[in-house]
Amino acid sequence: MQFHDELWKGELAGFADEIRNLRIRADAEHEHIFRAERPIFYSAFIVRKLIEDVAVTDKLKSRFATVNSYDSNRDGKEIFLEPMLGPLEVRDHFDVSKAGEIRISFYDLSSEIIHSDGFIWLFGGSDTSPGFAVFSHRNTLRRMIAVGLDVYVAVLEEIQADKPTEWYSQIDMKTGRVTRHAK
Repeated sequence: MQFHDELWKGELAGFADEIRNLRIRADAEHEHIFRAERPIFYSAFIVRKLIEDVAVTDKLKSRFATVNSYDSNRDGKEIFLEPMLGPLEVRDHFDVSKAGEIRISFYDLSSEIIHSDGFIWLFGGSDTSPGFAVFSHRNTLRRMIAVGLDVYVAVLEEIQADKPTEWYSQIDMKTGRVTRHAK
């Protein structure tokens, strides 16, 4: 993929522009909502692909975004029938009365978006920016995260600006595992 890194990063720049200019309303029609979600989901796939293909530096791989987190109030119970009956009521599954902050790696953030069981638009208010909340099948019994569009765009811009110049492999002498790295 290293031969295509700049092309993929160019795609990220386009998605960042789309996301930066999103104007979504609570009463938007399904097609408009789909078109608004599209750049977020596609960019998450590109982020993960660039990281997995060592198209970013190790320094960037260790970067985190700070997002809000809302604990699950399901008490560890899986739900099966409710999603088939229609949209879930977020308040029935997450404690939205108190937000905590967590740091999440760029890779884990993209995975959370890609594997989301739920994606909810947050329209922002006088003191908050618009964004989205997601919960993946892996974390749905623990928490939901809320990501400001400005935070997500900053992640995309940071990845796009990262320019590795040197690649190398390393072997763990105990396990025999080979890992690839970039500076």
